[in-house]
Amino acid sequence: MVLNTPIQSRFIQYSDSETIREKFAEYEETFIVLHPFLKIKEGQLITFKYPKWPNKNEIFDKTVPVSWSEVIEKANLKDLKELDALLAYLHCGRREADRRAWLKFMRYVKKSKLIIPQVDDYPSVLLNPTFDLLISLGYQNILLYTAIDDNQVARNVTELLLSKDRLPANARILTPDH
Repeated sequence: MVLNTPIQSRFIQYSDSETIREKFAEYEETFIVLHPFLKIKEGQLITFKYPKWPNKNEIFDKTVPVSWSEVIEKANLKDLKELDALLAYLHCGRREADRRAWLKFMRYVKKSKLIIPQVDDYPSVLLNPTFDLLISLGYQNILLYTAIDDNQVARNVTELLLSKDRLPANARILTPDH
């Protein structure tokens, strides 16, 4: 049985609604990639401003990922749901946020000089490790498609690893044996 990639559900909210596992119970496994926060490495110069947004390799070489768990702990937030709600508010996905949590979160982000996770793109800092893993698992090619275009395009994993380019917005990665 082949199941389509789940789309974001408007019913999964910060309230006591179903969990993602409950909502998509027909799937044997559910993986969630949490876009990491980024911290610029000591001594590196990199600017995250358009139109000169850094390329994939610059992001990988000059930043380190900061996990959501670390942000939750150091910003003194309640849990993953609270951080998710704050990021959704920041990215205009929610109309409201808890004021106290927002202030704690933003103070920590500013003090730590973190770069907020970007939505819609596969995190550039994770691309090279993902491609390295796919190569180590024996994959030479992958299929790429987007949320906007279901046309699956075969791409060589090594070429993607060596490229400076990011993946297209809303990219999905499939292995040929999916």
